[in-house]
Amino acid sequence: MNRFDIVEKISLQDWLKTMMGAESSPEKALRQLGIIRGYWQAGSFNWGRNALYALFKHLPYKTIHFPAFTCPVLTDAAEAAGKKVELLEVDPQTFNIDLKNLPKKAPECLVVVHTFGNPVDSKRIRLKYPKTFLVEDCTHALFSRIGDRYVGSDGDAILFSLYKQIPNLNGALLLTKEPLALQQKQEAFSAFWPRIIFKSNGWHHLLINLLRQRYIDTLEARSFTDSISPNRLVRNLFVRGVPLLEKGLAQRRQVAELYQETLKDHPFLVPQKENLQGEPSWYQMVVRLRPEVACVRDQVVRSLRQKNIFLDRLWYCAPITEKKYAKFKKTCPQAYRLAQSVISLPTQPGLTRMDVKGLVRELTQEIERQNES
Repeated sequence: MNRFDIVEKISLQDWLKTMMGAESSPEKALRQLGIIRGYWQAGSFNWGRNALYALFKHLPYKTIHFPAFTCPVLTDAAEAAGKKVELLEVDPQTFNIDLKNLPKKAPECLVVVHTFGNPVDSKRIRLKYPKTFLVEDCTHALFSRIGDRYVGSDGDAILFSLYKQIPNLNGALLLTKEPLALQQKQEAFSAFWPRIIFKSNGWHHLLINLLRQRYIDTLEARSFTDSISPNRLVRNLFVRGVPLLEKGLAQRRQVAELYQETLKDHPFLVPQKENLQGEPSWYQMVVRLRPEVACVRDQVVRSLRQKNIFLDRLWYCAPITEKKYAKFKKTCPQAYRLAQSVISLPTQPGLTRMDVKGLVRELTQEIERQNES
């Protein structure tokens, strides 16, 4: 049905097995795999933005530092919690926070994002800032490693997503050293029907894709609450999906290597550079357009949708693009360029060399057409 799609779907078999199972614990599943170690207080939320909102409300710090190229809901959550936001420059090759240009003065609180699953050497940041409260955003980085350690090993708080890497509806897991005072209720199943339809595999996507071809994805309106936890269905889908994700890592790496091989010396596209000291999760294969063609990015993505090729532009609306953070453009020019030029490509296990070459060819031809028009 789809030629290529960045969104991974849930099969009917997974739905049935998940609905029939007893409620599972995401924290226990991650502990069994060695991703979580030591003492942590675990809190579950319907969305990662609400987990961060709850955390930021709890923290005494007035100012929180973020990479300027990241999901805007992170900084929105901080502002909703009454915090001041400071943005930091990123490395244009790894897309992560620029470790060579960290502030001389230690931040009170710093959010480190393992961007698109590419691990940051957070231990190096911890050694530089031993007293800084470090939040590790691992929402793209289940099974990402630095050396022999899973990411999240150096944070004072750790955020995992229950749906970014695993076909699921929503959900987030927040680990903290101290318990957060929360009064929560599970999200109602009735809130899920549109998302269930969209995330389920089936022939109905022939119609859905006809609708998707008419628009380009934009960020939905966000509100913040810490009172809703994910329901049993979401928890069970995550616990069922984690071992499958682990088994598929080698295949995702093979797909990523095919992209790297195909994109070598490409005239328009530059892939995200892997941290050679670590092992990424290969959440997605993210490329940036070279400056001379970056202006056609949105037209390219929109045109490819007409061919049932659904790519993404994470994060076209990064905080650095917002007017309220305009003062940081001088200190974070690389982050601004990334927001204007990134395109996310699928890395699902099962993609072949022919698939990868075909997708890159389609993308290249569309860039050429849009650049000439």
